[in-house]
Amino acid sequence: MGGSITKDSSIFIRNLFKKKLIDRIETRNIEVKLNNKVINNLEYIISLIFKFEVYWLKFKNLNFKLDKIIQKSNLKRVKEIESR
Repeated sequence: MGGSITKDSSIFIRNLFKKKLIDRIETRNIEVKLNNKVINNLEYIISLIFKFEVYWLKFKNLNFKLDKIIQKSNLKRVKEIESR
């Protein structure tokens, strides 16, 4: 499952997982395989996922020679995540 996942998505994700309709969630840069341990800590894990993604995007912009369009896209994504 992908899309605009937030901490508020956790109840929906739990319900789909319990019904065996999904087995993983993803953001643009990170995929997480779901299991009972992940489900029980989902809000915390979602917050960690987005912290990591922000750090990763900032790191890429600082340390790789990226096209200006990609850099701008990365910064837009950082702002999008930080607003959640």
